[in-house]
Amino acid sequence: MHPWLWAALPTIMALVQEMPEEGEAQKLSAKKFRKSYARKGLPVVMRGTEEGPTFDEIGEMCPDGPMEAYELHAEGKGWAGFADAKPCTVNEFVMDESAKYGMGLDLKCWCPELEVEMPPFLRDDRHRFSEFQRKYWPSLALGRKHGGTQMHGSDQMLPWWFKIIAGQVDIRIMRVEEWRPKFATGQNPLIINDPNPDFNGPFDAFDDDELNAANVTLYKTIAKAGDWVYAPVGALRATRVIGEEPIVAAFGFFFDHAHKKRLLRDFCDKYVETMTHRLAPLGARTCGYRGHGRAPDAEVTDPCLLCLDIAGALDDASMRGARPPSWHLADAIFNAGAHPPACAVESRFSRECPGAQARCPAPRERPSERKRLDYGDIDLNGDRHISRQEVGVAVAQAAAFHRALPLNATYDDLAAWVQRELGEVWPAGKPSMTDRALDEALRLGTERWAAADAGREFVSEEL
Repeated sequence: MHPWLWAALPTIMALVQEMPEEGEAQKLSAKKFRKSYARKGLPVVMRGTEEGPTFDEIGEMCPDGPMEAYELHAEGKGWAGFADAKPCTVNEFVMDESAKYGMGLDLKCWCPELEVEMPPFLRDDRHRFSEFQRKYWPSLALGRKHGGTQMHGSDQMLPWWFKIIAGQVDIRIMRVEEWRPKFATGQNPLIINDPNPDFNGPFDAFDDDELNAANVTLYKTIAKAGDWVYAPVGALRATRVIGEEPIVAAFGFFFDHAHKKRLLRDFCDKYVETMTHRLAPLGARTCGYRGHGRAPDAEVTDPCLLCLDIAGALDDASMRGARPPSWHLADAIFNAGAHPPACAVESRFSRECPGAQARCPAPRERPSERKRLDYGDIDLNGDRHISRQEVGVAVAQAAAFHRALPLNATYDDLAAWVQRELGEVWPAGKPSMTDRALDEALRLGTERWAAADAGREFVSEEL
């Protein structure tokens, strides 16, 4: 560790405390989870006893699934302490004894047979219904002795869950309330790129001397097969394989109404601050202005799309459909409403998804020429289906064009306005807009682009 990173920090002992514990995740009510952990921003480990397939059995269960093997950096530098990543299959990773840690397998597509049941605290996760979120959800993690990750965060500061299927893992978690005031400020901050945090140098979460030098407060737990671990909004986390047995784990990110306040405060509003050199706050909150700027990139987790969703601008409870046949991950994901986002296998998200073939309806027919989208700025995820969520984004982007909201409007103001306006052109619970409404939407889109070409711009002088 470079001493200059710690020069301004007091020499007080670190506080590494045991993570709060609960019993089985399936028996922890969503209400208690939200009250005790999500809204307070506290991590928790939920103890279980069930064991799943072993490391070698996973290699046989989903051998051809694509993933990435990560090489550990000798000095712990790089994202999560990794030096590089190389593509491989699950079987190749299992057979390569030099491979220490691997991630990136999309479980729902390549290993849907893996038995992971969503506990109550995950069942309202918007990833099941959102058309704009990350492709590899949920994911598989594999690791051997001495493998693991160093302290790192997630893009967009989303809460994190980690289900251990085989093996044991030492998990360390640092809350945003700890790292942001201590390490993300000053002339030479240890943590940079806030609100997408990254370390400006190595940081060993398992070295007592470094933890003491940093005067850091961490939560820790040894998680074994059957346990679930939750890290709250903005938390940094590190993992290390314990013992000789390799680990198998499922993990993912999630967001729901219980995390709304913290995500808007700790990520979305911070994101807007980083964008205001180019856009007024309303422009940053809506991915630019419709008719001036860019169509959001739905192939990745675009921050502005995520924050619109977090704020409630794009939600439609009436489209969520009936309870899935089970809370097994694959059943819950592929039965999420009338048009499950995971079934958009021809979109930019899922060009190939074997797990969807037996669970999803046949692909939709191509839209008629009259309804083809010349600009491609409404069908954001490229699945050839205009959804209510996508129209909601278009409506949000129109807010500044129509001067419907002040340019410094909050996320709550924007979400309320979008829901009202969206209800006029696409009433909640209806399968689609009328032809007339769709034609009008496309006409307005064309006019807005023409206005942009004519030089009409929206800047921040009116704040």
